[in-house]
Amino acid sequence: CGLQHLDAFFQDKLANDIITRSLQGFVEWRKREGANVATINRNLGLLRRMFHLAVHDNPLLKIPNFSAVHFKEDHVRQGFIDAAKFDELLAALPARLRSFVLLLYTTGVRTGEARKIQWSQVDFTDGVIHLSGKQTKNANARTLPIDDDLATMLRAERDKATTGNVFNFVTIRKAWCNACVKVGLGTIARTGEHKTLNGNYGKYEGLIPHELRRSAVRHMIRAGVPQTVAMRISGHKTDAIFRRYDITEDRDLIAAKNSLRSYRSRIGQVANIVSIEIGKAS
Repeated sequence: CGLQHLDAFFQDKLANDIITRSLQGFVEWRKREGANVATINRNLGLLRRMFHLAVHDNPLLKIPNFSAVHFKEDHVRQGFIDAAKFDELLAALPARLRSFVLLLYTTGVRTGEARKIQWSQVDFTDGVIHLSGKQTKNANARTLPIDDDLATMLRAERDKATTGNVFNFVTIRKAWCNACVKVGLGTIARTGEHKTLNGNYGKYEGLIPHELRRSAVRHMIRAGVPQTVAMRISGHKTDAIFRRYDITEDRDLIAAKNSLRSYRSRIGQVANIVSIEIGKAS
């Protein structure tokens, strides 16, 4: 969530010592670390929230000008992965991560929510996973469908552990980046200024796990799943946010054009038939 970055930069500083110039210094520091503008906005958003909570108890607290360091973001969600490329990615990942990644891709569940799933919540009889309100971002209980491939993976893993968390790993970051690079979905720069970033791992650019969520939304809508049902599965609460994930591609527009052309053709045929029938009646 970015708290560790705030702790590292602002440690030992009093709240009233944090001024706009301090925020600008944090921005430059995060940029050198390789963070993008969206990530920096999220980091500073946490700090801004802290100030607004603290000011209730201390009206004399000075809130720095956060708007001066807020970056404009491109809110059009573009990242997604089609089924063929996803199969390549899944094969490139370590076996221990495949069921987790497949769950993200098929249901659109958030990574943080998926990490909390217990074996007691997996219902193989009905083919679903039950999430409690305590596990979800918006505190609403949800039910996730389990597709056949995922069920097969989870059954095999359940033979090894029947209690506790379904997914037991510390992080998927490096394994994810390495797999994406292997299948052409990302790159890692390890030269020059990028050499020492992320613990000497380098700077990764490419597909991120959150884009599996966007892909899941696309696939559900294209498969004809009603939007209300898709939103209940993915956990989107508002239409506006959901539509940002349901990206329209050129091929979607072409399909729509073909559907309209077919519809107009059927309307024309009906009109001709009606004219003929009227003529016969006359």
